[in-house]
Amino acid sequence: MEQFTSKLLDAARSSIRFHKGTKNKTRVPWFTQECRQALLERKKAQRKYFKMSSFENFVNLKKQKAKAKFVFKNSKKQSWKTYVSSLNYNTSSKTVWKKIRKIQGKNCAPSCHLKKDGQIISNLKDYAVHLAETFSNNTSSENYAKKFQQTKQRGEKQNLIFLSEDNEPYNILFLMAELKNSIVKSSESAASPDDVYYQFLRHLPESCLHTLLKLFNNIWTTGDIPPSWREASVVPIPKPGKDPSHPSNYRPIVLTSCLCKAL
Repeated sequence: MEQFTSKLLDAARSSIRFHKGTKNKTRVPWFTQECRQALLERKKAQRKYFKMSSFENFVNLKKQKAKAKFVFKNSKKQSWKTYVSSLNYNTSSKTVWKKIRKIQGKNCAPSCHLKKDGQIISNLKDYAVHLAETFSNNTSSENYAKKFQQTKQRGEKQNLIFLSEDNEPYNILFLMAELKNSIVKSSESAASPDDVYYQFLRHLPESCLHTLLKLFNNIWTTGDIPPSWREASVVPIPKPGKDPSHPSNYRPIVLTSCLCKAL
């Protein structure tokens, strides 16, 4: 599986133009629900025109572009008027320039800093360790009620007797149709540390699918899990309305291997 993943990445790098991506755009105060709807209509018309380049679709695309431009312009104007009318002699110049940068879409939000024992953590490694320790403590069995912990310990001490001849339907090897169905039905997801995306699997040729199927069946029968499947990227997402300096106010999003999830 490690060799398969390596060859898959080599093929992807030789045929796909990779880029580092762009940072999330800063939310602007003038972007209302009407602006969002106009943007969706413009994108919808654009996709329709790219799919079928007819004169009717071209005219519709021009109309939606003009409509979106008009809505954005009016929304910006109204937002600025509302803000200016709220100014008075007590408003500082710093506040005014901050609002101007927001309207222009420039990110001026301060960085989030974690605190430990009242002290700001500046080292990135310490930052990650503090978050990991918090996530580990929050999901620990020690948080359960004592009565439940005692029941859990008694249950884990019992020896399970499970006799099987490996002839059950759930023990048979996977079929090619099942593999293709799993890949087609998979939803888009960010890659784990192995950098393999579902899009890579959807574009595999038939010969590579047969190789992948053999690997999956081998893992299924032997129970040997590839080491890379045991690794994951954890992305901490701050909870809305919570203090971002406290590690308990982050929700961990775990990105695991797409190959593992396909199996």
